[in-house]
Amino acid sequence: MRLALRMTLLALAAAGCANQGTSTIQSAPSTNAPRKDVVIQFDDMNLEPSVARVKQGGAVSWTSVASTYRGVISFPDSIRSHFTCTDLRPDFFEAGKGRLQSIPIQQGDEGVVLPCPLEPGSYEYRVDLYTGAQGMVAPGIGMDDPMRTIEGKIIVE
Repeated sequence: MRLALRMTLLALAAAGCANQGTSTIQSAPSTNAPRKDVVIQFDDMNLEPSVARVKQGGAVSWTSVASTYRGVISFPDSIRSHFTCTDLRPDFFEAGKGRLQSIPIQQGDEGVVLPCPLEPGSYEYRVDLYTGAQGMVAPGIGMDDPMRTIEGKIIVE
């Protein structure tokens, strides 16, 4: 079995070297295929995946691997009519200032889940990163002054 695997890898490497002189550019297949349920991780600088593709009816959640910050997920209020439910609790609430906001997420927490599936479409959101309790006490407080903001997108297909 190991010999067959090695032979396959060598054949692929040889084929790749043989094609180096050609001018045809082929893009690699996407590894971000739409899935039924998607977990988005954020750290102190990035989102993974930054564009999350989810199948219609699927769930989206966020989890933190950030070492320094707490994160708050927020969407423009315009997303509200695209949810398939009306109650945003327990993880999201209307924060004012034109945003829907999540409860804070820090490393080791269970994470935050959208209250229900979104209709098909493309939805931009952001993760605002805060240190300490800033922006965490009451809805909307501190939302205008995050330490860092990471932008992401959800595509429902």
